[in-house]
Amino acid sequence: MTTANGDAAATPATDPQAQLDALFRGPRERFTAERNALAKRLAAAGDAPAAARVKALSKPNVSAWAVNQLWWTRQSDVEALLEAGRRQARALHGGAGPSEQATAGQARRRALDTLATAAESILQQAGHAAGPATLRRISTTLEALAAHGLRPDGPHPGRLSADLDPPGFDLLAALAAADPPPPEPSAPPPNPTAPTPDPAADEARAEAEAVLATALRARETARDDSEHAARCLDRSSPATTRHCWPLVLRPMRSRWPRGAWPRLDAPWNPPS
Repeated sequence: MTTANGDAAATPATDPQAQLDALFRGPRERFTAERNALAKRLAAAGDAPAAARVKALSKPNVSAWAVNQLWWTRQSDVEALLEAGRRQARALHGGAGPSEQATAGQARRRALDTLATAAESILQQAGHAAGPATLRRISTTLEALAAHGLRPDGPHPGRLSADLDPPGFDLLAALAAADPPPPEPSAPPPNPTAPTPDPAADEARAEAEAVLATALRARETARDDSEHAARCLDRSSPATTRHCWPLVLRPMRSRWPRGAWPRLDAPWNPPS
């Protein structure tokens, strides 16, 4: 078994989990040959079920392979991202104030930026193209890991075969229920003169939560539109770029002045 740099890996032959780690840690172009060799060794050792599971593993795409390499070469940074995701979930769903929520979000964003920069370097050193669409898929997978990683049954960050979908509002709500904030200290005895509930405040909170849910869904839709546009532009030539206009302009249509939406069949002269 070889590592991402092509060096022999010190992998105990009797440890299937270590052999799987070495498989996903190795060069992407050698994945299929190494996978088949591992499956053959497991079959020869009499472990037919494990050999079948290994044989069924898919070769990671470039962006998933890069995220795997981040785990094996920058594990502390990936752990920082997962921890930032946990702190942000506790802040959002544990009643933290705006300042604490903002601090948690900034920490998560810094962790994502650090890993995105490292992923670009990993791709370049391995001879893979670090195009905008690939880097966006890496960022989306990292964001998904920050959410999925809160669950004990979440995907293994070092053994991905494909990109992860961005977390939706339903997943975030489920994570909040599965990972509640730490219990508060015992409360003092009830105050007989406690204030009565404020219906207006309850209504305002419910309205704010509804606005947040709508904004999260709109952000996910806009991200999907941007991904489609980026893939179209990456595949198109200068002569066929016009076919991507509807995808490129779709996220901006709601902000365009009424009556000023451009004709998509009109000639277009790109800026010099």
